[in-house]
Amino acid sequence: MILVIGGLNGFIGSNTTEALLNLGKDCVVTRHENTEIPGFLQKFIEQRRLFIQPADATSIADLQKIGEKHKIDGIVNVAGGFSSGGKGPVPGLQGYFDMLTGTFKMAQEWTVKRVTFSSTGGMYLGLQGTVNEEHPLFLQSLFPILAYQKIVEVAADTFAKKTGISTICAR
Repeated sequence: MILVIGGLNGFIGSNTTEALLNLGKDCVVTRHENTEIPGFLQKFIEQRRLFIQPADATSIADLQKIGEKHKIDGIVNVAGGFSSGGKGPVPGLQGYFDMLTGTFKMAQEWTVKRVTFSSTGGMYLGLQGTVNEEHPLFLQSLFPILAYQKIVEVAADTFAKKTGISTICAR
């Protein structure tokens, strides 16, 4: 079963969830504050192929509860956009660090095969010509969200090298 963190209500998460379900994968999807379920996912709930679990993407305890109920063998993490609440960059950064910590800890504990993170094509802002994943990126970022996504990509690469768990950052 695939755990989709942050996958219930956003465009990318809900459509990623639907695609996984259409490929025959059963999913557990987290919801944080919004309890609305997109209509196109309802049939999968009725078929008992999609399970909705309340969870904060930054809470290891919340993620552990999911693992107690479901056998997770893969993680797709589309969570992000942690607000600083106008208090500077530290709260936003802390949200990303806590989310990464929880995801990596659960991936190891559950011995998942792969962890996939959503990223953004905004990584290529400022580059000239044709670019791809092999093209070096600027360290500087025009927006905080891009800086945070770069941190996620570097951390995911390091995690994969140290643990042998496959990680992908989808742009």
